[in-house]
Amino acid sequence: TTTSAARFLLRMYLEKLDPKFKPALDKAIAHFIRSQYPLGGWPQRHPVSGELKDYTSFYTLNDDVTWENMEFLIQCYITLGDERLLDPIQRGMNFSLITQQGNPQGGWSDIYDMDIKPAHGRQYEPAALMPGQTIRQISLLMRYYEYTGDRKFLARIPDAFQWLESVRLPQNMTDGGKYTHPVFVEVGTNRPLFAHRKGTGVNSGRYYVDYKDDNPLLHYGSKGNSDKTIKNLKEEYKRISALSSEEVIKNSPLKDPNFHGDKLPQDYFDHGTTGKRPDASEVRAIINSLDDQHRWLTRHEWISRPYAISATGEETNTAPLSTEGGAQIRDTSDQQYISTQEYIKNMNLLVNYINNTD
Repeated sequence: TTTSAARFLLRMYLEKLDPKFKPALDKAIAHFIRSQYPLGGWPQRHPVSGELKDYTSFYTLNDDVTWENMEFLIQCYITLGDERLLDPIQRGMNFSLITQQGNPQGGWSDIYDMDIKPAHGRQYEPAALMPGQTIRQISLLMRYYEYTGDRKFLARIPDAFQWLESVRLPQNMTDGGKYTHPVFVEVGTNRPLFAHRKGTGVNSGRYYVDYKDDNPLLHYGSKGNSDKTIKNLKEEYKRISALSSEEVIKNSPLKDPNFHGDKLPQDYFDHGTTGKRPDASEVRAIINSLDDQHRWLTRHEWISRPYAISATGEETNTAPLSTEGGAQIRDTSDQQYISTQEYIKNMNLLVNYINNTD
C-alpha cells in the first residue's frame, strides 16, 4: 500500500516539478530507510510490535514487500540521484542471499523470524518453504546480477533449481498432471503441507495444516503448476550466466551512467497503458452505466455478516460469508452494491483511452 502511494508521489513530483510535493516525497523516502532492518529486509508493518514476536514484525518477502520497497528506492535513486539510497538498495539485494536455506533445501520462505528461520504468518500460512517464493527469488537474483555485475547473485541459483525438482508433488497428488508443486513444503522433510478450515467464521471456525490434499482452502490455493515458469527461468539463467560482468551491466540503472540516454528523469515512468486504445463504444457504455449519483453499481457480490454490537459490547464477526473451505458466498438477490473492483476496472479503461488519444 505504502509503496504504491510513494511511487505516485515520486511521479507527481517529477511530472510537475512543484516543490509542494517534495516534503511528502522526502517523508516517504525516510520511512523506507527508517523501517529497513540492518540485514536488509523489511517487516510486513511498521512501526513494529515491541517484542518482535508476531509475523507482522518479521522479515517479509510475501507479496513482494521487500522487492516493492527496493524498487521504489531504486526509482528514487535513478530519478533524483540520491546516493544515500545505494546502501539500503544493496542490503536489500543481499537479503535474498541471506534468506536462501542451506542444501538440500535451497529454497525460500515467505516470512522469517528474527533468527532468519522460516516463520508462520496467518493461521493458514505455516512456517514452510515456498516453491512460489523460490521461483520469485531466482528471478530477482538474476535481476540483481544485471544491476550489479556481481556473480554472487548467481552462485546458488542451481541449488534452488535442484530443490524445486526435489519437491515435486507425488503422482497421486497432481490431479492427473494438472499440478506440479505444493504451495507449502515442510522444513526438514520436504513433505507437502496443506491448509484446511473447519467452521465458517472467525469465532466459530479454525484453520489447521496437515499432509492431506483433500478439502483444501478455496480462498488461498494449495497447489500450482510451475513447469513452464521453471523452464523459462533455466533458459534465462543459462543466457545471463554466460555474460561477463561488463556485458551484463550495460543497461544497469545502478551502474550505467548513460542509463537514461537522452531522456529526462520524468520519462523514466511509462503510463501503464496496454498500447491498445479501448473502443469508443466501450467508453460510452461505461459512462452511460453511471447512475444519477455518479456510481457504478453491481449485483451478486460477496456478502458479509451485518456489523452490529451486542448489549455486552461484543462486535459481530463481519468476515465474508463462505463455505468451510473458504469459497465466498455471493448474494443471489437484486441488491445493488458499490464495487471497488468494478470501479478500478472502469477507471483503468477510461484512463487508458485518454492516454492513447492522439
